[in-house]
Amino acid sequence: MDRENTIIIAAVIFILVVVMFSPRETETTEPKKIKVGVLTNTQTNASEVFLVDQAINEVNKYCLNHSLPYQFTPVYKGSQNRAKIAKEMTDEFHREDVSIILGYHWGSMLDTCDYQSRNYGMVIISPYSNTAVNRKVYRHIFQLTPMDIHETQVVARIMVDLGYMETTLFTTTHANQVGYIVEEFKEYYEEMGGRINSTLIYGRSINETQVNETLSQLEEMAGLKIPILAAETFISDPYFTEIHKYSNLLNHTWFATSHSNWNYTDTLSAIPELAEIKLIHPYLDMEPDQSNPKYQALNNLYYTEFGENMTRYTGNLYDAVWLSALTVIQTGEYDNVTFIETFPEVARDYNGVSGNCNLDQYGDRLNAGYNIYKYVLRGENVYLKEIGYCDTSLPGIQWTELQ
Repeated sequence: MDRENTIIIAAVIFILVVVMFSPRETETTEPKKIKVGVLTNTQTNASEVFLVDQAINEVNKYCLNHSLPYQFTPVYKGSQNRAKIAKEMTDEFHREDVSIILGYHWGSMLDTCDYQSRNYGMVIISPYSNTAVNRKVYRHIFQLTPMDIHETQVVARIMVDLGYMETTLFTTTHANQVGYIVEEFKEYYEEMGGRINSTLIYGRSINETQVNETLSQLEEMAGLKIPILAAETFISDPYFTEIHKYSNLLNHTWFATSHSNWNYTDTLSAIPELAEIKLIHPYLDMEPDQSNPKYQALNNLYYTEFGENMTRYTGNLYDAVWLSALTVIQTGEYDNVTFIETFPEVARDYNGVSGNCNLDQYGDRLNAGYNIYKYVLRGENVYLKEIGYCDTSLPGIQWTELQ
């Protein structure tokens, strides 16, 4: 029996040794293929493809090096910056099983595809556009360029910093309703102790009688020495050219937001009476952070390819790819609801080529810089003059010339 037991034990040990040291087949996991749609603009297609390809290649290497079972693939479609095309592209992306879309100039196109994209369970990450949409409704849209809404917040900070604790709003919106930008400005301004005396919604009529009736009403509402915020759009030409008839309005300090024209110097120069208007306007700072090593590395490649430097927000498209990939990796797979909840968490801690990508409660970029300008008369011409700088991540405004 002892001999038989010994043989049995030896056999068991032999089997165990064979099993333990036998070569095993390596288990292979097929990576999950995630398609990222890129809605390009035909005029800038080359640079967009370059940025996305660069990011996609790096993301896939990252997944491979960290044994993450994902493979990301870009799907490009040219929008031609037309609303109808954007609508069609959304349908095509859906048919091709694309759930994450990086949009270029959504602008008015967003209005035609936002419902479809939401209905399809897509998410849209807009690298450059700062489209005015209802952020409470369209939670599936994230915008990496600071929204106009943040510019109204900058205006509120400027007003308070200059001692203007009361204001009158002058605005035009669709369907004669006060837009969300005005509501957000009001909330932010009042939190800082400011008070809105009155709000006047004007139309876009070119009827001179209606224009003058509106300006007369504004003059009566504004009172004395109360700044006027022309939110969402500054006064369209018919209103602008008639202001000089209302001396009280010329005594006010006017503020404008980014939906307004970028430069009024020609119009102001053409109508000498308008030079009396004190117009203050913050503009989004497009200068990049040259000290950012991630920007430097990508910009070197970009410059070699195109012979020019990236702006502060050119890298948004590159960052959008990384943010999408990291969100998918963190959630385990793409799911519309989970993605929407997780994306802001990823963006908050992500410092990319364009800087920190922290978002507000509506999914819009928070941190940004704004140059603050006023219009000054020099001889017969009007020029922009920078008077300050507002970094939204810092509490104070840097003034080069106090008002």
